[in-house]
Amino acid sequence: MVLNLKSGMNNKVDYFDAGYDAFYKKNYEAAISNFTAALNIEKNIFQIHMIHNELIQSFYRLRNTYPDALENCILFCKKDIEILPEFARYYKKEWPPEKGSSLPECPSLKQLIIIYEKQKKFDEVIKICLFAIAHGYDDRYDWYNKTYGTKKGFKEKLIKLEKKRS
Repeated sequence: MVLNLKSGMNNKVDYFDAGYDAFYKKNYEAAISNFTAALNIEKNIFQIHMIHNELIQSFYRLRNTYPDALENCILFCKKDIEILPEFARYYKKEWPPEKGSSLPECPSLKQLIIIYEKQKKFDEVIKICLFAIAHGYDDRYDWYNKTYGTKKGFKEKLIKLEKKRS
């Protein structure tokens, strides 16, 4: 996949905004180019997490178009999962739990679980669920976005998978 960056853009906000614009116009190649450029200059953990999520969605939507898109989707899921402990600390500091918030639903965890379930990599799914639970992600309700994740959360998914594995 060739990255084609718009000329004249020189800051992360320009690239991020252009990425969103392209994503919502379903031009996922341009979205990936712009989000990648923003990621290369971004330092804020919250924004890095958001950019990872957009790249994950863009690559996943292109999985049947480009042979390396699913591999790149998995790569960005893993990169995002690596920073989730730091993201959780940042998020809890900015939106303390006593204000009624919990960690937001996490697309990288959910997407990688979906991919690995389709690939029948159940041991990997179990590892992801254990990681999510250990770091405080439950995926049932996202207070920040006011949306529901999975119906029963990572704990129930883990129980279901361990039964399936036995």
